[in-house]
Amino acid sequence: MGKSSKKKSSRRRSPSSSSSSDDGLTQLELEKMKLLEEKIRAKKNLKECETLEEKRNRRLQKKINKEKRRQERLGWGSSVSGYTNDDNPFGDERLVETFVWKKKMDKEGNSHLTEVEQKKLIQNRQAINSKDLEKVKEARMAREYERQIREADRAREAALGDNDIDAQRFKQWSEQEEEFHLQQARLRSKIRIKDGRANPIDLLARYLEVLQGKEEVPETELHEPYIYTNGLETEQLEDLIVDIEVYRKVDKSEVAQTFWDNVTTVANDLVKSQKASRSHRSEINPSVKADILKIFKGKSVAKLDELKEKVTLKIEQGQKTGADINYWEALIKELAGYRAKVSLQEQHKQFMKRVDAAQIEHEAEKAKKKAEKMEPVVFKEPKFTAPKYSRKEEKPKEDIKEAGIIIEQRSLEEIEAEKKRIQMEKHCQEMYEDKCYTPPLIDFVPDTEEIIKASIEILSLEEKRELIRKNPAKIKAAAKTTNTSALEDKFLQTAKQDMDQDEAEFSVEAQLENTVYKWADKYKPRKPKFFNRVHTGFEWNKYNQMHYDFDNPPPKIVQGYKFNIFYPDLIDKSVSPDYDLLKLEEDPEFCVLRVKSGPPYEDIAFKIVNREWDFGNKKGFRCQFMNGMFQLWFYYKRYRYRR
Repeated sequence: MGKSSKKKSSRRRSPSSSSSSDDGLTQLELEKMKLLEEKIRAKKNLKECETLEEKRNRRLQKKINKEKRRQERLGWGSSVSGYTNDDNPFGDERLVETFVWKKKMDKEGNSHLTEVEQKKLIQNRQAINSKDLEKVKEARMAREYERQIREADRAREAALGDNDIDAQRFKQWSEQEEEFHLQQARLRSKIRIKDGRANPIDLLARYLEVLQGKEEVPETELHEPYIYTNGLETEQLEDLIVDIEVYRKVDKSEVAQTFWDNVTTVANDLVKSQKASRSHRSEINPSVKADILKIFKGKSVAKLDELKEKVTLKIEQGQKTGADINYWEALIKELAGYRAKVSLQEQHKQFMKRVDAAQIEHEAEKAKKKAEKMEPVVFKEPKFTAPKYSRKEEKPKEDIKEAGIIIEQRSLEEIEAEKKRIQMEKHCQEMYEDKCYTPPLIDFVPDTEEIIKASIEILSLEEKRELIRKNPAKIKAAAKTTNTSALEDKFLQTAKQDMDQDEAEFSVEAQLENTVYKWADKYKPRKPKFFNRVHTGFEWNKYNQMHYDFDNPPPKIVQGYKFNIFYPDLIDKSVSPDYDLLKLEEDPEFCVLRVKSGPPYEDIAFKIVNREWDFGNKKGFRCQFMNGMFQLWFYYKRYRYRR
């Protein structure tokens, strides 16, 4: 069809050679068209003159060439390409055709497809397999290249001395170890931030990664870095300085080093001031310190550096003349910490400007794309009646001038609380201006059952109040008894949870010597309640396998214990109960497990089997104190016979 259309178009254009300039065709294009027509005409004449056998051979050769191109596209090697159904060393009369595995098609549920669709599916699979084969070849070549590199490294190491090789390897290992520690520290920081228990070093490390562009800007507000050090105690600040050294060793970029230098300076300044306030031996008088901070107030980093140069010059001149330079030395000491805070503040302002500019640009692009997608729609102006209340007209925002340098003295918790309070006030103000706190009118049909239920609750509450007025001591005792019984029921329910047929209740106590507690005059000692479980089972060792079977099993042995001891009224719940193991000299196969706690509970002991415990968490070991219940679960180790 395309060839005939070309012929017709060429026939229409060939007589109009005089109007070639009108059609915009050049002489070269006309010659190309003539050559194409002659080629098509010659090919047509050749087809008309050929015999049936020549026509059959021509079509067969065309089919062979097409199959050859397909094989090359699938990546078949020279072992198959180039062969035909008649000429191949395999004796296959259908070598060129696509093989269809009919049983596999039936199993895969593709038997309903036509023969052409099945062949196309197989060809697609062959194409995927050829790509996988190429990947395998590339991987093999990569391994070969790595092998050559390793051989070159071995040859180079053989040429070098042993000391040089050891030094090079040690340097490489130390670098890898530092990188590993940094990655682990970053991972721990992210986990703590995600769980809401972040330390100051976690927030500072995240701030630095955001500053360097390694991490996206978080949804939470980023504060100035020195704010994370406000409100910390001396021990926390010292731990922060130690953690900073870990990050400083690994990340040696200029931005990171400057950032950590400033944070370390701020932390050291706070440590010195806290230690001086504790010892009441401040190097600088408070009034003098206030005057010095007034000098620093509102100055940028550049102005503070100029001030430092002037003060240093005065100190040098004073040393020569013998003048009093104590004031200027105190000023230099205070200047270091203040300058670090101002440097962090300026860096934070520049970073937030970049973030705001990028956010505005992103919103503008988003609005532009949305406007391009939307079609223009004409709306009629609606007629409406103005409401009775009037909202305040918002004044246009004026250009905000850049504020001066103000050092924040509040801690991070105080800043977050102040922010929440301001947001709440703003929300209330908006609600007041919008609706004046007037609730909307809704259609409501009251439910009679709810009204009756509420009335019954009110009557029962009045009866209880009357009983309390008549006999308050009895009511309080009953309430306390009810509360205690509810706690005990909950304790028993938790202790009996997942109890199987191989476990039994274990309530045999061991006698302890009489102990006088220091707190006995203040609290009445009492025994804690408990629910213990002993786990028993069969041990199928070589002897038991020879003399017993499942119908006639061996005697059960103790495989572990689960102690659940209830301490609901423990005075100091921050200190969890502890346990000790006491050996029995008269019976070495057993020992005494003694559990100790604080007031008002006495120590309690149990006689158990003396064998080695398995402390693995996966083996069921548990030692925890939670919700007033001490749990000690353990199993004994099982020793397997090995030759």
